[in-house]
Amino acid sequence: MKISITMRTKAKYIFYCNASKSTGLGHLSRSLNIARQISVLSNSPKVYFYGNYDLFAEQKISFYSFKVLKELRDAENTTIICDSYDFSQQHLLNLKRAGFKLCVIDDFNQYNFDFVNLLINFRLNADSFYQTANPSCLGVNYFSFSPELVALRGEKLALPYKNEIEKVLIFIGGYDAFGVGVKVIAALDQVFTGIDFTLIDKQKPQLNVENNKVEIVGFTEDISSYFTDSDLIISGGGLTKYEAGFCLIPNCSISQTREQHQDTLELAKNNLTYDLGLAEDASVDKLNQGIASFIKQKTKQVNSFVETYNTYSTRNLALEIMKV
Repeated sequence: MKISITMRTKAKYIFYCNASKSTGLGHLSRSLNIARQISVLSNSPKVYFYGNYDLFAEQKISFYSFKVLKELRDAENTTIICDSYDFSQQHLLNLKRAGFKLCVIDDFNQYNFDFVNLLINFRLNADSFYQTANPSCLGVNYFSFSPELVALRGEKLALPYKNEIEKVLIFIGGYDAFGVGVKVIAALDQVFTGIDFTLIDKQKPQLNVENNKVEIVGFTEDISSYFTDSDLIISGGGLTKYEAGFCLIPNCSISQTREQHQDTLELAKNNLTYDLGLAEDASVDKLNQGIASFIKQKTKQVNSFVETYNTYSTRNLALEIMKV
């Protein structure tokens, strides 16, 4: 890491995260949501991204008119928002000593260091399990949602709940490590007849669907456009289960990691998702049984969505970051 410091007075924000086939897109997606909100709230801020990005990720960053830095510099009046599971304590300390102010998104209590300016954990009930003496933003009142999803939540809140399922969205994540999307489609094809499935998957796998229609989307800048008409969402264990619930859309989760599964179980206890288990253990039969069971009780989730999620959570988080 090369760091050089020059004096600047204008506030600058650098989002330090990685996005590739191996890391997925979750960290980048939530960072982009915060960056877009800061751009709205601040008076012509300078907002940049820094990290290891593949072409797909760079396209997402440029789509929102943000630039990728090749090196970290200009630490004066600059806040770095760190979002990765791979930072060491020494690496973060080096950034702090170089003069950067540090906001760290910390999903699993890895980075609770006394030199961090703001710690962020927006998992459900984070305030009950994340103990810190540092300034912090804990819980879903600080969750990062895109402006499109905020608008969609407003629309959903104003409409009566639609009980019928006509369209199902399947999005396992930026990278479906276990190829579970194909199994989910096969299970859905056994549960439903005559409805539309949309699978978002960069790999565009071969599918055999007999009883329904399916569309495969390999690349999209705005997943929220597919949320609008979806009556059910089946996702990986990452951000999408939060996003679906925020938009009042019944959802199931099939987690790709054990850490994600731990979070999924917490949401499931609060009727905010339905747990379909770990992707590595998935079979078509298990998914069939789980989805069929969920359909009978999906309406229980809607009241929980309304009561738990905060329409202004991204704004709340952006304001706290800007105070740093």
